[in-house]
Amino acid sequence: MLWFLKPPCGRPLAEVLRSVLGNYDLSVEELPWYLAEQHGKETVKAALAALSTESLTVRELRSLKTLDYWLDGYPQMIGWLSGRPFDPPTGR
Repeated sequence: MLWFLKPPCGRPLAEVLRSVLGNYDLSVEELPWYLAEQHGKETVKAALAALSTESLTVRELRSLKTLDYWLDGYPQMIGWLSGRPFDPPTGR
């Protein structure tokens, strides 16, 4: 829903990321894509890298890694929304 409505992100990126790490649904790829749209993909990746140096629970760390994973698919997502097949990132 965020991705399609594109409301402005009214909170600092680091604050948003910290607030979702504990309860992020790992299957929701639109959240990191929305954040990339609002702040830029590299800015979100840098914020995730900074958060990874903090003391995180196992759940938070898994959320952080999944958000980063979905960001790797961000360019393909634009094509997917245009009707082209989505080719998810591989590797991790």
